[in-house]
Amino acid sequence: MRGNSDKDWLERVYHAEGRDDLARTYDEWAEDYDTDVIAYGYKNPALVAAMVARHVDPGDGVILDAGAGTGIIGEVLSVLDYRELVAVDMSDGMLALADKKGAYREVRNMVLGEPLDFSDGAFACVVCAGTLTVGHAPPESLHELVRVTRSGGFIIFTVSHPANLDDGFKATMDTLEAEGKWKSVDASDEYLTLPNAPEGTSRVSRVYVYQAV
Repeated sequence: MRGNSDKDWLERVYHAEGRDDLARTYDEWAEDYDTDVIAYGYKNPALVAAMVARHVDPGDGVILDAGAGTGIIGEVLSVLDYRELVAVDMSDGMLALADKKGAYREVRNMVLGEPLDFSDGAFACVVCAGTLTVGHAPPESLHELVRVTRSGGFIIFTVSHPANLDDGFKATMDTLEAEGKWKSVDASDEYLTLPNAPEGTSRVSRVYVYQAV
C-alpha cells in the first residue's frame, strides 16, 4: 500500500475521524507498517519489552498485548522466551500479520476503551505500547487494563508527553493509585518515539510500570 507517503500515514492515524476510520486506516497500512516504523526508529516496543524483562519472569503467566498492531512486541518477547502471549487490536489487518508471526497463542479483535472480553485478573502482565493516546485509546482504557491484571501483576505502557499525559491520562493514573487499584513501581526517562519519522510527526514518550494491587 505505497500509495501514501510515510507522513500521510502518520497524519491519518493521528487525525482519524472516529474508531472505524482509524481501524480502516490501520488495515490499509498493515502491509507496510513494520517496514515503515522500523525505518522511523520506533522505540516503544523495545523499551516496553525491556521493562517486561525487568519485572516479569517468562513463567509468571499469560501476557496481554493490548493494541498489539502487527505484533512487534510479541515477536520481541517470544525471542526472550515469553511464550504465553495474547494479542488484541481493533484492526483485523494488523492482527492477521501479528498472527503470522507465531508469537501469540490467541489474537482477538477488541477495542481499548470498551469492556474487554476477559475475566478479572486473567493476566500476569498487560503491555500497551503507542496505543494509549488521544484518538486511539482514551484514558478510561486503563481501568480495564487494571481489571484484567491479577493482583501483583504488572501493567506496562507508554504515554506521549506532554499533551496526552495532561489530556486525562495523568489524572486517571493518579486516580487509580489513590483508589488503591495499582501502584507505580518504575518508569523510563523521556525519549523520542520515532526519531527518524518525517518532520513534525514524532512525539516524546515515556514507559510507565504499575503493579496491580
